[in-house]
Order: sequence, then structure tokens, then C-alpha cells
Amino acid sequence: MAPVGEAMMAASAPKPGSGGRIFYLDAVRAFAMFFGIMAHGLTIASPYINDMPLFLAIKTYNDLFRAATFFLVSGFFTALVFRKNDFPTYVRTRSEVILIPLIASMIFIVPFTNWMIHSWHNGYMSLWAYFSGGYRNPTVGNDTWALHIWFLYSLAIYATLAPLLAKIIDSNWFSKALNYYLDRTAGWTHWANVILFAIAIMAGRAAYDQGFRYLVDDTMWHWIVRASLNHLPMFFMGMVTFTNRRFLDSISVLSIPGIIVFGVAYWAIREYGAEMPRDIERVIYWTVRGGLSVFLISSIIWFFKTYANKPGKWLTFAVDSAYSFYLFHFTFIYAAAWFSRLFTHNLYINYLFVLLLATPATLLWHAYVIDRVPFLRYIFTGKKTRRTATDASRPKPA
Repeated sequence: MAPVGEAMMAASAPKPGSGGRIFYLDAVRAFAMFFGIMAHGLTIASPYINDMPLFLAIKTYNDLFRAATFFLVSGFFTALVFRKNDFPTYVRTRSEVILIPLIASMIFIVPFTNWMIHSWHNGYMSLWAYFSGGYRNPTVGNDTWALHIWFLYSLAIYATLAPLLAKIIDSNWFSKALNYYLDRTAGWTHWANVILFAIAIMAGRAAYDQGFRYLVDDTMWHWIVRASLNHLPMFFMGMVTFTNRRFLDSISVLSIPGIIVFGVAYWAIREYGAEMPRDIERVIYWTVRGGLSVFLISSIIWFFKTYANKPGKWLTFAVDSAYSFYLFHFTFIYAAAWFSRLFTHNLYINYLFVLLLATPATLLWHAYVIDRVPFLRYIFTGKKTRRTATDASRPKPA
């Protein structure tokens, strides 16, 4: 009888002809990062988003799926890297892919972008005035010390925890419990996943409220700690999907009834939850929100599994550019917004400029600058070599 670890690896073996790569998960990860333009482009309307129905709808939808989708797929690929390498190699590769871009972004991207954001929301301030103390001024915008790079801090935390999480997943008791769960919920596992995810989300929030907040609430780290606890269940689920293909299949399902049921329930709890006792309202809210997130994420994975599960030059470019795209997209959002202000102060038109200009500009920045300058490619993507279209049929290191 094969050891549990080997049996579980067999369950995760790619289908013949796939080249060892599940291409639709590459596409899902790229989509989650590209969607950042639509999500973060809304920040040009701060603090008026809640008064603008279209912007509020996009923000609400984004909050339900984008970050969670990204971290789920990151869990899958982190497990892949951990399984295929020895521990020193794992540490080196994760450091190159996460820590080096994190440091480079905090030095070269975040300060300059925060200046652009601060000036957009609070009136123009010269670069010198901003860095010589103007950044301390009260702001109505969304400029924060880590900006969107918080996700790399969370990834660094998860990469550190991954060996422990992998040990849990490899254990006999977890393997038996997971297979028991999948056997007993066969046919409706995607509904049962809602319960698991809701419990995990509430456990993470309770851990913060009852413990971590006393340590970090008054520090610059409070959002990163809170966000990391919120998304840890999805990262762990992603690691499990690499280990057990049946579980991956259970979160690759399109369920229109699930989306409708939990969509209506989410609307209802947001509209009428204030009339309920606070503790009960919070439990229902996070259960419903978690359930809707699960069904939305499952539908996204199903879509790309159905329609984007093969290699090609466009997928190759999307996967290769997604990382640096996300690192730089906030900068290009505000560059486009500032350009649009030459013509109008209408926030809807400004946002349209952002969508039409920032997306191609950020992709061109990757293709013609980041990817062609070895030093920039290394510090912003962790890659030492360029990836070309001819690589599309071969598995890409995660």
C-alpha cells in the first residue's frame, strides 16, 4: 500500500497531455490580477463610491471574489512548488518570487504612486513637498503605506506557513477526513464547501477580534494581519486542491441556484441585518457572504476550465505579465486619471479613461520595459529569464 503522501500526489496528477500544468488555473490567476484595474480604478472616486450605484456594485462584487480567488490559486501553486523542490530550493524560489518584488515595490512603486493618489484627492502637491512631509497631511483619499502591495506580505506569511500546512494535509487523519467528507457529500460537495468556508472565515475573524487585534490594532500592520487571517482559508483550500483532484473538481462547478440563493440572502442581510442582534447578524452575514464567495469563485474556475484550458501564446503572455501588471497597475490607473482630468472632472468619464488607457499601458510597460530589462524583470517578477510564446506548450515553473 502506497504511503498517504504518494497516494495524495497521485490524486493530484495532471491529466495525460497536459504537460504537468493545469492551464485554466493559470488563466484564473491572471484574471484575478487583471481585474485589479476595474477594482482599484474605483478609488479615484473615494470617498464617494457608496453614493455612486455603478461603482458600489463593482466594489461589492470585487470584494466577494477577486482576492479570495487569487489566494486560492496561489495556494495551489505554492503546494506545487513545495512538492517539486527540496526545502532550500523552496525557500530560495519563494524569496525570489515574493520578497524581492515586495522590497522593490515598496521602494520604487508605492511611494511615487501614493504621491499621485494623495495629489488626486487632496489637490496637487509637488513631489518634493510630499516627501518632505506633505504625506503626513490629513487625506480624503486611499493612500496607505503598503497600498496594494499588502498581498505580497500575506503571500510571504502563507509561504512561511506552507510547510506546516502541507504536513497537515499529508497526515493520515486529514486524508481520511477529506475523503470521508467527499464521499458523504458526493453530488452536493460544492454546497457543503459553503459551510466549511463560512466556519473558517468566522474562525479567522474571531482569532483577530479575540487575540491579534490587541497586538496590532494600533500599528501599521493591522490591515495586513486582518486580511491574512481572512484569506488564509482560501489559501489552505488551494493547497488542498493540489493534493486532491476530487476537491478541485468540487470547486470548479457552475451553480446558478447557489448564486441566486446566496445572492438574495446577501442582499437581504445587508438590507435588514441591522434589525437583528449584532452577534446573530454577524454569524449570518459571514455565512452568507462566504457562501456567495464560494459560488462566485467556483463559477469563475468553471468558466476558465471550460473555455481556457489549453496552452497558447495569449495565455502565455497573460500569465507572464500578470505579476508585474498587478504591481504597476495602480500607478497607471492614476496616470490615466490625471490625463483624463485635462478634459473632464466627471468621475464616470475619468473611470472610463482608466479602463481604456491604464490596461494597455500597463501591459505595454511589462512587454517593452520590465520583460526586456533583466534587472527590472528580476526585481519585479523574480524571473531571471524571459518567457516566449514557444514555451506555451511546456509547463511553467510556479
